[in-house]
Amino acid sequence: EKAKWSPEDRDNLYAGIAKYGIDPGSWKKIIEDFFPGSSHPVLHIRIKASKLIGSQGLNRYHGWIGSKEECMAEYARNKAIGEATGCWKTGILVENDHGHAMAAIRKRDEEEAAAGIEPPGKIIRKH
Repeated sequence: EKAKWSPEDRDNLYAGIAKYGIDPGSWKKIIEDFFPGSSHPVLHIRIKASKLIGSQGLNRYHGWIGSKEECMAEYARNKAIGEATGCWKTGILVENDHGHAMAAIRKRDEEEAAAGIEPPGKIIRKH
């Protein structure tokens, strides 16, 4: 039976992303710290994180860390790109065969950098 995802689970995942970030090595730590005794598999947590941030692909987020509010802001940014490019499907940004989403993300990031706008969250480098 599929376990229901509660608002408390969602808040725990936001807290896990705020503490450990989005990274392949983060999921087990998030489960251990924020879902103790849970039967949630790593893939389940990763998919839920993908939905919280609004992006099917999480590779560009490796090392990204953000609060609940920063995750929500990133979700809104991804939704805006998805809706503008036709790449918003079932609540997440998905790439199409033409690379429209990535092209729009690059353009937005370049424009924000030129304007001195800091994106939500931050990248933490692990050594």
